[in-house]
Amino acid sequence: MKRLITIISLLALVSGCNSIGGAVAVVNPLNFTTTGFYPLLIIGELETNLSSLVIDKTRATVADFNVNPFEVLPEKSLVYVMPAIITKSYQKTYDTYYSSLISRYLQMNNFAVITNDISKADFILMTTIAESPERRTGTNSSVISISIMEQDERAVFHSNVVVNSKSDKNFYYYPSKAARPVQELTLLGFEELFKSGLPQAFGIVR
Repeated sequence: MKRLITIISLLALVSGCNSIGGAVAVVNPLNFTTTGFYPLLIIGELETNLSSLVIDKTRATVADFNVNPFEVLPEKSLVYVMPAIITKSYQKTYDTYYSSLISRYLQMNNFAVITNDISKADFILMTTIAESPERRTGTNSSVISISIMEQDERAVFHSNVVVNSKSDKNFYYYPSKAARPVQELTLLGFEELFKSGLPQAFGIVR
Protein backbone atom coordinates (compact mmCIF):
# COMPACT_ATOMS: atom_id res chain seq x y z
CA MET A 1 0.00 0.00 0.00
CA LYS A 2 2.88 2.32 0.83
CA ARG A 3 4.37 1.82 -2.63
CA LEU A 4 1.02 2.44 -4.30
CA ILE A 5 0.75 5.77 -2.48
CA THR A 6 4.28 6.62 -3.63
CA ILE A 7 3.35 5.93 -7.27
CA ILE A 8 0.23 8.08 -7.06
CA SER A 9 2.26 10.89 -5.49
CA LEU A 10 4.88 10.69 -8.25
CA LEU A 11 2.21 10.82 -10.94
CA ALA A 12 0.71 13.87 -9.29
CA LEU A 13 4.10 15.58 -9.17
CA VAL A 14 4.95 15.02 -12.83
CA SER A 15 1.46 15.82 -14.18
CA GLY A 16 0.28 19.40 -14.44
CA CYS A 17 -3.34 20.46 -15.07
CA ASN A 18 -5.36 23.69 -14.82
CA SER A 19 -9.12 24.12 -14.96
CA ILE A 20 -10.79 26.61 -17.29
CA GLY A 21 -14.15 27.95 -16.23
CA GLY A 22 -14.29 25.38 -13.48
CA ALA A 23 -15.73 22.71 -15.78
CA VAL A 24 -13.28 21.36 -18.32
CA ALA A 25 -9.73 20.40 -17.36
CA VAL A 26 -6.96 21.06 -19.86
CA VAL A 27 -3.79 19.06 -19.38
CA ASN A 28 -0.69 21.18 -19.81
CA PRO A 29 2.22 19.75 -21.83
CA LEU A 30 4.82 18.15 -19.58
CA ASN A 31 8.09 20.02 -19.50
CA PHE A 32 10.71 18.00 -17.62
CA THR A 33 14.01 19.44 -16.52
CA THR A 34 17.13 17.50 -15.68
CA THR A 35 17.05 18.97 -12.19
CA GLY A 36 13.48 17.91 -11.48
CA PHE A 37 12.37 14.90 -13.50
CA TYR A 38 15.37 12.59 -13.13
CA PRO A 39 15.47 12.81 -9.34
CA LEU A 40 11.80 11.81 -9.38
CA LEU A 41 12.67 8.78 -11.50
CA ILE A 42 15.39 7.82 -9.04
CA ILE A 43 13.00 8.17 -6.11
CA GLY A 44 10.41 6.11 -7.96
CA GLU A 45 12.92 3.33 -8.63
CA LEU A 46 14.08 3.27 -5.01
CA GLU A 47 10.55 3.19 -3.63
CA THR A 48 8.81 0.89 -6.12
CA ASN A 49 11.52 -0.92 -8.14
CA LEU A 50 9.57 -0.12 -11.32
CA SER A 51 12.34 -1.42 -13.59
CA SER A 52 11.65 -4.97 -12.38
CA LEU A 53 8.58 -4.99 -14.62
CA VAL A 54 10.77 -4.97 -17.75
CA ILE A 55 14.16 -6.22 -16.53
CA ASP A 56 14.80 -9.69 -15.09
CA LYS A 57 17.18 -8.82 -12.28
CA THR A 58 17.49 -12.46 -11.17
CA ARG A 59 19.14 -13.45 -14.45
CA ALA A 60 22.23 -15.59 -13.91
CA THR A 61 25.47 -13.71 -14.56
CA VAL A 62 29.08 -14.82 -14.92
CA ALA A 63 30.74 -12.94 -12.08
CA ASP A 64 34.26 -14.25 -12.78
CA PHE A 65 35.96 -16.37 -15.44
CA ASN A 66 39.60 -17.43 -15.76
CA VAL A 67 41.42 -19.79 -18.11
CA ASN A 68 45.10 -20.79 -17.97
CA PRO A 69 46.30 -23.19 -20.69
CA PHE A 70 49.87 -23.90 -19.52
CA GLU A 71 50.36 -26.38 -22.36
CA VAL A 72 48.38 -27.54 -25.37
CA LEU A 73 47.36 -31.18 -25.11
CA PRO A 74 48.49 -33.34 -28.05
CA GLU A 75 45.80 -34.50 -30.44
CA LYS A 76 44.04 -37.77 -29.50
CA SER A 77 45.48 -37.77 -25.99
CA LEU A 78 44.09 -40.39 -23.60
CA VAL A 79 42.18 -38.56 -20.87
CA TYR A 80 40.73 -40.01 -17.68
CA VAL A 81 37.85 -37.91 -16.31
CA MET A 82 37.47 -38.25 -12.56
CA PRO A 83 34.05 -37.97 -10.86
CA ALA A 84 33.25 -34.34 -10.05
CA ILE A 85 33.62 -33.29 -6.41
CA ILE A 86 30.63 -31.21 -5.28
CA THR A 87 30.78 -29.23 -2.05
CA LYS A 88 27.52 -27.84 -0.69
CA SER A 89 26.71 -26.79 2.88
CA TYR A 90 30.03 -28.30 4.05
CA GLN A 91 29.08 -31.68 2.59
CA LYS A 92 31.20 -33.29 -0.12
CA THR A 93 29.81 -35.70 -2.71
CA TYR A 94 31.23 -37.41 -5.81
CA ASP A 95 29.12 -36.98 -8.92
CA THR A 96 29.33 -38.90 -12.20
CA TYR A 97 26.72 -36.88 -14.10
CA TYR A 98 28.99 -33.89 -14.68
CA SER A 99 32.04 -36.08 -15.39
CA SER A 100 30.07 -37.95 -18.07
CA LEU A 101 28.94 -34.57 -19.44
CA ILE A 102 32.59 -33.56 -19.82
CA SER A 103 33.52 -36.92 -21.37
CA ARG A 104 30.79 -36.63 -24.00
CA TYR A 105 31.82 -33.05 -24.75
CA LEU A 106 35.46 -34.04 -25.33
CA GLN A 107 34.47 -36.97 -27.54
CA MET A 108 31.88 -35.09 -29.60
CA ASN A 109 34.42 -32.36 -30.40
CA ASN A 110 37.22 -34.88 -31.09
CA PHE A 111 39.39 -33.16 -28.49
CA ALA A 112 40.54 -36.34 -26.76
CA VAL A 113 40.08 -40.07 -26.36
CA ILE A 114 38.39 -41.01 -23.08
CA THR A 115 39.75 -43.95 -21.14
CA ASN A 116 38.29 -45.70 -18.10
CA ASP A 117 41.71 -46.94 -16.99
CA ILE A 118 43.53 -44.21 -15.08
CA SER A 119 46.85 -46.06 -15.35
CA LYS A 120 46.75 -45.79 -19.16
CA ALA A 121 45.76 -42.11 -19.29
CA ASP A 122 48.09 -39.44 -20.63
CA PHE A 123 46.19 -36.81 -18.67
CA ILE A 124 43.76 -36.72 -15.75
CA LEU A 125 40.88 -34.22 -15.64
CA MET A 126 39.53 -33.13 -12.26
CA THR A 127 36.40 -31.05 -11.61
CA THR A 128 35.36 -29.33 -8.38
CA ILE A 129 32.01 -27.60 -7.88
CA ALA A 130 31.23 -25.37 -4.90
CA GLU A 131 27.50 -24.64 -4.68
CA SER A 132 25.84 -22.26 -2.25
CA PRO A 133 22.84 -23.41 -0.20
CA GLU A 134 19.56 -23.06 -2.12
CA ARG A 135 18.11 -19.63 -1.30
CA ARG A 136 14.94 -17.87 -2.41
CA THR A 137 16.13 -14.51 -1.11
CA GLY A 138 19.71 -13.37 -1.31
CA THR A 139 22.34 -14.71 -3.70
CA ASN A 140 22.74 -18.21 -5.12
CA SER A 141 26.13 -19.07 -6.58
CA SER A 142 28.10 -21.87 -8.20
CA VAL A 143 31.89 -21.99 -8.59
CA ILE A 144 33.28 -24.56 -11.04
CA SER A 145 36.97 -25.40 -11.50
CA ILE A 146 38.43 -27.76 -14.10
CA SER A 147 42.06 -28.88 -13.95
CA ILE A 148 44.00 -31.16 -16.28
CA MET A 149 47.26 -32.71 -15.12
CA GLU A 150 49.76 -35.31 -16.14
CA GLN A 151 50.26 -38.58 -14.28
CA ASP A 152 52.92 -36.91 -12.11
CA GLU A 153 50.29 -34.29 -11.10
CA ARG A 154 51.92 -31.47 -13.07
CA ALA A 155 49.15 -29.09 -14.12
CA VAL A 156 48.81 -28.36 -17.84
CA PHE A 157 45.45 -26.56 -17.77
CA HIS A 158 43.16 -24.80 -15.30
CA SER A 159 39.92 -22.86 -15.71
CA ASN A 160 37.25 -21.66 -13.32
CA VAL A 161 33.96 -19.79 -13.52
CA VAL A 162 31.68 -18.14 -10.95
CA VAL A 163 27.95 -17.81 -11.74
CA ASN A 164 25.61 -15.81 -9.50
CA SER A 165 21.90 -15.05 -9.29
CA LYS A 166 20.42 -12.55 -6.85
CA SER A 167 16.78 -12.41 -5.76
CA ASP A 168 14.82 -9.28 -6.67
CA LYS A 169 12.70 -7.15 -4.38
CA ASN A 170 10.13 -6.80 -7.11
CA PHE A 171 7.32 -4.38 -7.92
CA TYR A 172 4.84 -3.51 -5.18
CA TYR A 173 2.33 -6.29 -5.89
CA TYR A 174 5.07 -8.99 -5.72
CA PRO A 175 6.83 -9.49 -2.38
CA SER A 176 9.99 -10.78 -4.12
CA LYS A 177 11.30 -12.75 -7.06
CA ALA A 178 13.45 -15.75 -6.12
CA ALA A 179 17.05 -16.22 -7.21
CA ARG A 180 17.69 -18.82 -9.90
CA PRO A 181 18.18 -22.42 -8.68
CA VAL A 182 21.77 -23.39 -7.90
CA GLN A 183 21.74 -26.38 -10.29
CA GLU A 184 20.77 -24.05 -13.13
CA LEU A 185 23.76 -21.86 -12.29
CA THR A 186 26.06 -24.90 -12.35
CA LEU A 187 24.83 -25.91 -15.81
CA LEU A 188 25.31 -22.35 -17.08
CA GLY A 189 28.82 -22.42 -15.66
CA PHE A 190 29.62 -25.58 -17.62
CA GLU A 191 28.19 -23.95 -20.73
CA GLU A 192 30.67 -21.09 -20.31
CA LEU A 193 33.57 -23.50 -19.69
CA PHE A 194 32.65 -25.57 -22.76
CA LYS A 195 32.37 -22.46 -24.90
CA SER A 196 35.44 -20.48 -23.84
CA GLY A 197 37.48 -22.53 -21.38
CA LEU A 198 38.14 -26.18 -22.24
CA PRO A 199 38.78 -25.61 -25.98
CA GLN A 200 41.93 -23.66 -25.05
CA ALA A 201 43.41 -26.81 -23.50
CA PHE A 202 43.51 -28.15 -27.06
CA GLY A 203 44.77 -24.97 -28.72
CA ILE A 204 41.39 -23.58 -29.77
CA VAL A 205 40.50 -19.99 -28.80
CA ARG A 206 36.89 -18.91 -29.28
